[in-house]
Amino acid sequence: MLRRRSSLLVLVIVAGCFHHRAPEVTAHFAPSSPDSGAIDVVLQSPTRAMTVAVDGALAVDRAHTRKAHIDGVPAGPAHVQVAVGGRCERGGLVQEDVEVAPGRTTTIVLPGPDRKFACTAVTTAATVALTLTLIRPAIHLVKAIHTAVVR
Repeated sequence: MLRRRSSLLVLVIVAGCFHHRAPEVTAHFAPSSPDSGAIDVVLQSPTRAMTVAVDGALAVDRAHTRKAHIDGVPAGPAHVQVAVGGRCERGGLVQEDVEVAPGRTTTIVLPGPDRKFACTAVTTAATVALTLTLIRPAIHLVKAIHTAVVR
C-alpha cells in the first residue's frame, strides 16, 4: 500500500512538471535588413496559446511557449498585440507601443495567463488516472519480455 502511494505521489509530481515545459518560439517578421531590429515577448509563466501581431501582421500563432523572439521588425515605432490563453487558462490581450532600434532587441515582459483551477485539477486527475491505467499493462509487458529473455 505504501509503495502504491509513493508511486502515485511521484506520478503526480512528474505530471505537474511536464505542464510547464514550453519551448522558445522564434519568428521572422520580414527578411532581416541592417535597419531592422527584433522584439522579444517574455511571459512570467508559460501559456498554451500565445499569439503575437506586430503592426497588424501575425508573427506568432497560438504557440505553447513562455518566450517569443521576432526578427526582422522594421526600426521605428511598432504596435505589438499579445494574446494568451489556452485550454485551462483565462485569455487576455495586451497591446504595447514600442520603439524598435536597428540591430537591437526590444523586450516586452508580461505576466503569464491566470490558470482556471477547476480545469487544471480535472486535467491533472485525468492525466494521473490515464497514466495509472497504462502503467499496469506496461509492467506486465516488461515482466513478460523479461521472462521470455531470461528463459
